Amino acid sequence: MSLLYFGKMENQARAQRIAREIVKPLAVSDLECIIGNSMGVSSGKHDRLFAAVDPDYPALEKGLAEIDQQLKSLPKEVQSLFSEYSDLMIQEDAIRQLAWFHLGFQAALRLLGAPPDMHVVNGGAQAKLKGGCAL
Repeated sequence: MSLLYFGKMENQARAQRIAREIVKPLAVSDLECIIGNSMGVSSGKHDRLFAAVDPDYPALEKGLAEIDQQLKSLPKEVQSLFSEYSDLMIQEDAIRQLAWFHLGFQAALRLLGAPPDMHVVNGGAQAKLKGGCAL
């Protein structure tokens, strides 16, 4: 199968309209989910990335495991309260991370824009962009 399939132009325009309809509901946050799913939790890729951001990450992870063991010796009421607190902190952190992801993605779009003289196919007709960003 060749990647250079040039079917009838009306079929290409129809396929392009359908593809736009399919991706229209996608949000920037979907990229994070897709990337996360492709990395796989057990593959170790996350740990490599985290250690690249901060070389102390493995030590932090080990410290958390030690604290977790210590928490198990506390009374059940304290464990339950700490667990609830931890869950709320994790949820708050996830919200902040997603917000920063959106902010960074939009900043990248604003700063990078479209390359000069990029040809864009839109609905079967070519248009020429002169750099800049449509945001």
